[in-house]
Amino acid sequence: MSELPVAPCGNCRYCKTGYHNLCRNRKGLGWSANGSFAKYMIAEEQMLHLMPDGLDYDEAALCEPMAVAAYGVIELTGVKAGDIVYISGPGPIGLLAAQAAKAEGAFVVIGGVAADNKRLTLANELNIDRAINIMEENPVAFLKNLTQGLGADVVFECSGAEAAAVQCLDVVRSGGKYTQMGLFGKNINLDFNRVVFKELRVQGVFSSNWRSWDRADRLISQGRVRLRPLISHRFPLSEWQQAFDLLWGREGLKILLIPGE
Repeated sequence: MSELPVAPCGNCRYCKTGYHNLCRNRKGLGWSANGSFAKYMIAEEQMLHLMPDGLDYDEAALCEPMAVAAYGVIELTGVKAGDIVYISGPGPIGLLAAQAAKAEGAFVVIGGVAADNKRLTLANELNIDRAINIMEENPVAFLKNLTQGLGADVVFECSGAEAAAVQCLDVVRSGGKYTQMGLFGKNINLDFNRVVFKELRVQGVFSSNWRSWDRADRLISQGRVRLRPLISHRFPLSEWQQAFDLLWGREGLKILLIPGE
């Protein structure tokens, strides 16, 4: 899940142990305090991060979702060099997670539906090892053929679709890792007996922390991830409705609203 910067309380168990993203008292710009649609916005110093050298403001707008990807892929799941990784959902988080996994040395396969064809093409341009239209090619068969019948070492479900989660349980090998990054927005039916029988390690991802921001900044500065290709549109703030229409119509990827234009 991706969200705007937060100001944690600093006093709870989670804050004291470095997991301020789990602080129950945190304040988020845009949902518990005025955010970027307000005329004025105040951000506390602890909520700010220095921009990596050479990064412009458009790319800097994607540092937060990159921190989420770094947190989920590298810190929580622990993708390692040589891992076979499958990512379901080539949206912004999915494409950033794919790049983070590639940066760790994994072989990465990303899957999407026909409506995602432009995003799958972008995945190829980002040097992801294989992009699959799952309506034309079965990712379960592809991954098992790639791994002598075992399946992926790690799966990341980034689409928030129930059918994708079910398929990810088929894709991952016994003893593998399943990480949920997409939000479903509703209760879903998932056979957790599969988790038991396959002895899977299941991980959720919520937001990011300071360590993941630092790691994301280093990946960006080292040129190991690319942010600009994910920016599909730029609009002045006054044209927010057109930007939202593109978003809900799945015609854009990352859409920027620029104040003052």
